[in-house]
Amino acid sequence: MTGFMRNWLSGALKDHSSLKKGVLTGILRVSKESIFSGLNNLEVAGLLEDGPFADKFGFTEPEVESLLADFDLSETLPQAREWYNGYLFGETIIYNPWSILNFIHKQPAPPAAHWINTSSNDLVRELLESGGAEIREDLESLLAGGSVECEVTEDLPLRDIRGDSWAIWSLLLFSGYLKPV
Repeated sequence: MTGFMRNWLSGALKDHSSLKKGVLTGILRVSKESIFSGLNNLEVAGLLEDGPFADKFGFTEPEVESLLADFDLSETLPQAREWYNGYLFGETIIYNPWSILNFIHKQPAPPAAHWINTSSNDLVRELLESGGAEIREDLESLLAGGSVECEVTEDLPLRDIRGDSWAIWSLLLFSGYLKPV
């Protein structure tokens, strides 16, 4: 798979005469796999940095306010904040577009986890179930409104994720389940 991805990315991004720039998005930085070895000038704009793209991968607070006002739903902003502002790019709060659009479309229904059926949570579930007592205690603290202080790894190799009991926090952060405080 690594060889395929390396060749595909090189062909699509480097050797493409009609392409000046390309943008790749994802939740985890693919590391130690050398799939980018054929590319030059690769720059990573991470979740923890307030870079030039921080407001480009979702709806900003002013955009959500405007959308809600356009549909005469301004009074629902506190609900939208509580349910859908799950991303923090540097200092920029970002809302999940899929969730906001579904929230607007389904009014007057109460907020719901619209993203719940858009992907599998099997890996997260497996890591939580196999984590030790400390992981479960920290999770309970989060669910009660607390916080967890831990080191996160931006370049976590997926092949190593099951061998690191603390990797769950990096995965939850970069998957959008948690945000840095």
